[in-house]
Amino acid sequence: DASVSEVGVVLENERAVWQTAWRSVGHHMDSARPGQPGNMVLTGHVSVADRGNLAVFKSLDKVRTGDYIEVQSGDRVYRYVVRRVLVVDSSEVRLLRSENSATVTLITCTTDLKRRLVVVGTLDEGA
Repeated sequence: DASVSEVGVVLENERAVWQTAWRSVGHHMDSARPGQPGNMVLTGHVSVADRGNLAVFKSLDKVRTGDYIEVQSGDRVYRYVVRRVLVVDSSEVRLLRSENSATVTLITCTTDLKRRLVVVGTLDEGA
């Protein structure tokens, strides 16, 4: 349960890097909005060194296929069913692609901070 901030890609030292949302989940502004067709990409920290920040995805490793992810936008709640939970290299970008269906992709680091933990869900049309 966390608030959401808009994040994007910025240049740092002439390199393109993802912005990091501190104290919230980051919604990648070039990804789908809640309930819309396409891939809504949400990122968050699994741990933080600065106590002023929040590890919003510290329990993401507990999520299993069939679980639900709820995203609230205004007075509406969108419910996604978890379809895949996987670990990928940090350079993997194919999971950011959009398709015609409404999906959500949650991304954080693995607890050893070496790879990415990714949870993918599809919109529950009956919710």
